[in-house]
Amino acid sequence: MYLYHFFDKSVGPFKNLSDLSIEKAKEVLERIKVSKPSSQSASRHDKYVEYRRNCERIIQTEFEKIGGKIYRTPPHYMVVEFSP
Repeated sequence: MYLYHFFDKSVGPFKNLSDLSIEKAKEVLERIKVSKPSSQSASRHDKYVEYRRNCERIIQTEFEKIGGKIYRTPPHYMVVEFSP
């Protein structure tokens, strides 16, 4: 099994919207909508950042409940196996 981390070459790997404030993350998404309108990120809705933060909180809380240790907040996202 392999984990893959997809990223924009112009930005570099392991850059994470959740590392930014909500306002800065929304600014980044707005720039993406203008500069790369056909990208997946450009199609995200206006409340995407807030929904994402909420989901991350839920997942981290549930992970901690079962004894998981969180070493990085927020998480980096990866996919299991290659996705074209």
